[in-house]
Amino acid sequence: VVISHKDGVVSVYKGLDRGITLTEGAEIKAGDVIGACGNTNITESEEAPHIHFEVMKDGEYIDPLSMME
Repeated sequence: VVISHKDGVVSVYKGLDRGITLTEGAEIKAGDVIGACGNTNITESEEAPHIHFEVMKDGEYIDPLSMME
């Protein structure tokens, strides 16, 4: 799932369960469920299920903690 925020910020969630119900272009707000943790990455199958979370600003990766309030 890729979410475009204001000010050129994009958040990316990878490794979600395949049952994602969002549709492209859907508007979401804080607190909305965007998916569930899955075990979909075959190359990491021996690891516990987890989600990869990335944040970019203007196309550059930034520390996600810098966006948390």
